[in-house]
Amino acid sequence: MSTQLMHGSLSAFQMVGAMRAWGIEPIDPSRLMADLQSGRIVRFRCLGERKKSGWAVLRLDGPHSGSFGSWRLGITGHWHSRVSNSASGPSAVEIASQRARELAAAEQRHAAAAERAREIWSKSHTPGTHDYLQAKALYLAARGIHPLGRYISVKQYGGHLIVPLGTTASPICNLQAISHSGQKRFLPNGRTKGAFWSAGFDDPVETIAIGEGFATMAAVYVATGLPTAAAMSASNLSAVATALYGRHPGAKLIMCADMDTGPNPGLAAATSVAAALPGALVAKPPMPRGWSSATKGWDFSDVFLCRGGEDAIRRALGMTEMAYA
Repeated sequence: MSTQLMHGSLSAFQMVGAMRAWGIEPIDPSRLMADLQSGRIVRFRCLGERKKSGWAVLRLDGPHSGSFGSWRLGITGHWHSRVSNSASGPSAVEIASQRARELAAAEQRHAAAAERAREIWSKSHTPGTHDYLQAKALYLAARGIHPLGRYISVKQYGGHLIVPLGTTASPICNLQAISHSGQKRFLPNGRTKGAFWSAGFDDPVETIAIGEGFATMAAVYVATGLPTAAAMSASNLSAVATALYGRHPGAKLIMCADMDTGPNPGLAAATSVAAALPGALVAKPPMPRGWSSATKGWDFSDVFLCRGGEDAIRRALGMTEMAYA
């Protein structure tokens, strides 16, 4: 292998590592690393996604550098390498300085997006007959009149359902907007890594249910009343679970897995996170007879829609009748 090809391979490896640090998890890192060496913009799928929302480009002329992002997560990042085809590449000090400037700029963009998120949230109203809530059978809970008294914190802004996302340090840092057809978008430049939708976090917190999508975890919350967090993607589960474990060190974590098609990245991510945190468990949604991962994904919001779904969710999370009465 020539020195140039070897350097290109190393730079591609390093850039994929940087992308992961930003919360972007390619579903096929090896293929992405190979494709990046073409110098063209590459689109790719991330864990838990059905569409190619990730993008990246690696520049190998002169000092190696690249840009990457996720349209779904609203992330844009940049990367610079110590590797170069030229005789004199950027120094370690220059690289560190550039990285510090990029992080500072990212924080400014996050802060502006958070301010916009709070503004939109303040102008939003109680959901009407939004199609997405109706389809997920969460309409009554969103209006605060669910039979068990569970209320899910969402609003409506124009034609979109607005899901607030926060961190352990800030109640609102971003928003997810869901259209009537179920299309989802985050605010541009909003923080996504470590951000989550939550419900039921009243002291004391003894058990926390953590999963991916809003509807999935809203269903878990309505059924169980447990403190609940939706990380919004499989790639963000680790950051959210780690943050909540640090904030509530005595709590038991239950990772509520999505059963995805193909290699099942949802289950793989939930299992990996549970293995890394002491005492964490994995809960799988009860599967319908004849279900196959080759044809359809399945999660707790699907269980919620079935007859006896709320009881099935409680059993899947190991709750006795006394625990949720």
